Amino acid sequence: MKNKSEQQLEELRARSRERYRNMTPQQRQKKNEYGKRYRQKKKLNKEVTELLQSVDNGGTPSVITNNLRRISNFLDVEISKSDKPIDVINNIRLEKGKRDA
Repeated sequence: MKNKSEQQLEELRARSRERYRNMTPQQRQKKNEYGKRYRQKKKLNKEVTELLQSVDNGGTPSVITNNLRRISNFLDVEISKSDKPIDVINNIRLEKGKRDA
């Protein structure tokens, strides 16, 4: 026998499935694109956190990697030709601090 919270969860899932069935193809596409962007953003936020943790533990890259460039691009941090990897990481840290505040 299901308890009350399991029944509520089942009802919520059923309503969600029904809403999805009633969507137009354009609405479904928009919903799926939003979900994709959300997952990418969440993944990049996790990567930023992992990068900063690894730097805090003493692991600084010796060159500016493509991963570092992608993370910088995500946070709108510009990389100049004279920047060293630690400069880029410090700028990423500052920008992440602004966004989290």
